Amino acid sequence: MDKLTRERSDLSGMEKLLDEIEAQQDISIDWATYSIVAYQFHKSKREGESGNIHEEVRREGWYNHLISHYAHLGYKDEMLRIWGLQKISKKQINQDYITMLGSLVKLGELETAEAVLKEWDSSCCTYNFEVPNILLTGYCQKGLVQKSETMLRNIVERGKKPTPDSWAIIAAGYLDQNDLEKAFQCMKEALAVKENNKKWMPKRGQIKKNITMAW
Repeated sequence: MDKLTRERSDLSGMEKLLDEIEAQQDISIDWATYSIVAYQFHKSKREGESGNIHEEVRREGWYNHLISHYAHLGYKDEMLRIWGLQKISKKQINQDYITMLGSLVKLGELETAEAVLKEWDSSCCTYNFEVPNILLTGYCQKGLVQKSETMLRNIVERGKKPTPDSWAIIAAGYLDQNDLEKAFQCMKEALAVKENNKKWMPKRGQIKKNITMAW
């Protein structure tokens, strides 16, 4: 049996199993099941079947899972389409923005991520640094550590108090660039805001790298 035949056989079996499960009134299918099936249809280029599966996911309101799924496939336009549907159907919360920002950063779409963060910034009731931290990380991953630091300092100037993790992200970025002085300054900033996060400690890898570079 060649590869194509095996794939078709596997998909047919998957369809049959899904139909049987959906027919059972006492069994509910979660988003993960639909997502796995949709992914297999995408791989086999059977877009119509994939769309039907996604309609089920949208109907149940699992927008974040779909956005993550499309990010895995590299489908930015589909991510934005689902994001738009989510806006219409519900009031978006921090977790929604975290999912979307993380997905955009994964695809390297930093300009779009900036726009999404600006949207969140203008509408959030409580400033949760888990949201901007995603873009801070995205900048550092692309080597834009100075831009990441500038962004964080601008937030601080507006009266927001970051978590130690925010500064640690930038410190790690500077360490990757072998800039020990700036990394050390950022770690000092992290320790300065530790009072509300008393259990926070820098990661062992960061400490080890600091010591290694110092010698």
